[in-house]
Amino acid sequence: MESDVSQMVSNTQWSIEDDSLFQPCGLVGAQGAGRSVFITWNYGYLLNFCFKKPKGNEKVKMSRVRIPLPLSEGCFLRNVHTLKFNTMLVMSNGDIYCYGAFQTLHAVRWLYGVRCLALTDLGFSVIREKDHQLFLQTYLDLPGLEKLESTLQNSFDITYDKKNMFESGLRYEEYSLTSVQISENEKRFMNSLFGIKSATQCHIFSIAGHVFSLFFNSDEAPSNEVSYHVELFCVYSVSVRFIRILPHRNLCLIFLINGTVDMWYISTLLDVKQRQMYHTGSKWLDYDGTSKNGSFYYTNGEKVVRLKFEFNSQLDKCTIKTSSKIAPGIQVCTWLDHSKQLVSLSHNNIFYHIDFSSEAECETVKLSHINDFTLDSIQYVRRNIWTFDRLNRQLEFIQENINTEYEKQHIISVCKYSERLQKMYNISVEFKFQKPIWDEKLWMNPVPDKDLHNNYVYAVIHVLVNKSQSRLQYKYWQLWTFYENEALINILPSKVLLDNRYKIVIPIRKSKNEPTPSFHIQVLTFIDIKNETAALAVPILMKIGQIMDKSLINENGTNSIYTPEHYPQNKQKETVTLLT
Repeated sequence: MESDVSQMVSNTQWSIEDDSLFQPCGLVGAQGAGRSVFITWNYGYLLNFCFKKPKGNEKVKMSRVRIPLPLSEGCFLRNVHTLKFNTMLVMSNGDIYCYGAFQTLHAVRWLYGVRCLALTDLGFSVIREKDHQLFLQTYLDLPGLEKLESTLQNSFDITYDKKNMFESGLRYEEYSLTSVQISENEKRFMNSLFGIKSATQCHIFSIAGHVFSLFFNSDEAPSNEVSYHVELFCVYSVSVRFIRILPHRNLCLIFLINGTVDMWYISTLLDVKQRQMYHTGSKWLDYDGTSKNGSFYYTNGEKVVRLKFEFNSQLDKCTIKTSSKIAPGIQVCTWLDHSKQLVSLSHNNIFYHIDFSSEAECETVKLSHINDFTLDSIQYVRRNIWTFDRLNRQLEFIQENINTEYEKQHIISVCKYSERLQKMYNISVEFKFQKPIWDEKLWMNPVPDKDLHNNYVYAVIHVLVNKSQSRLQYKYWQLWTFYENEALINILPSKVLLDNRYKIVIPIRKSKNEPTPSFHIQVLTFIDIKNETAALAVPILMKIGQIMDKSLINENGTNSIYTPEHYPQNKQKETVTLLT
């Protein structure tokens, strides 16, 4: 029944529909009695989701209960732990709340000042502050826990330095606790790692970056007279998130708050405890390290990663198998051992099931240490360096050829662009005896106000920019007009290009029956080729306009305007000049 419910939940997409502003701070899952239960919360309230398949119905139904959290200044929900009979809530101020089958939140009045909580076989253990002392205590989990008197089993004073503990900032640091019931098969590992010989129970706890071990034998005497021993195991410069003991894998994993995992194990060669460090290199938004196979899961907002720790007895080293799933937006996650899946909740409040049963394509195996250098390995490295150097020279040669070809292609593209320029400009010329009327919107150069004698005529050059063609892609253009032994250069401003038409007036001295001069028109701009600047000069075909003044006609009645042979009326291919 439980597997059927898990399968149905996995194949259906569920979400928190009526609260788009809900931002999850954590996620906890539990399984039992033919149903799956998930608990998530934010700073204001807790949501309890129950997935269950009713009798006679193949569809899984989801029921939800919203439970307001006790709000006080600076207080928030730190952790949620699901036990057999109760669900325990640990608040940041040390208060403990629980709720059972009736989904009603109750305060456990006889338990307060709790810094952290861990699960045990029969209940739970806590580190709490009471009467300016620090205690590690174990309790039984019973129905109606809030109505009962204290279910205390054992209490251990762990105030190793009262002055330093309660008169400094150490009391506000991170705490973690792991409780282990030691079996006969695990005694050798625990003894070699922590120095435990005849103890049956062990608690590994941390205060800030200090890791301690507390062990005792519960079979020696009544609970109020149990002798115990506390030892400092190791010290870190950062706080400890949590500790995982895996005796069957010969591993003790200590997860630090900076994303580093410290792996302790018993060497098969030296028979002493050794350690290795592994850096994940990312910040964890949420994590879960409760799976029975010892895997660790975390999300960084972009992907979900599984770290599988193994001890290789042949290499006498720890190996880490890393599998990742691209899942942007995942905020919290929890592992379900019964379905072998990771349940997660995204920032848009949608539940996802992530299956790590099949090996991912991006799975890699990372050794914590590199192999020692030998003569063969050094020769191998040298050969690789020589191969890399040769490949680098080949890449430089290929890049040089590509740059040369690019320069050629750029010049070819410029030549093709010049054909568009020839189509873009429509230039014609006409000659007038009378002084043209000045128009500031059309004339590029003003005509002198002084009167010119009768031997002068006016060449009016009409320039029209074809609107059907593409706009000019360069900002600065120059129009060069060559006639006789003179040259006239006009810089075309942007407003001229927008108006699409303008005129140029050139006074020319002319004797009787003397042919008019020939005109050469070129458009010039500057372009960048590679790291150099080049001038692009494009010749433009020019048409001869109509005769407007009779004085420009000679005595024989023929047109005295000279049409150059190298500027025919019909279109012909022109050359492009690049001046660097």
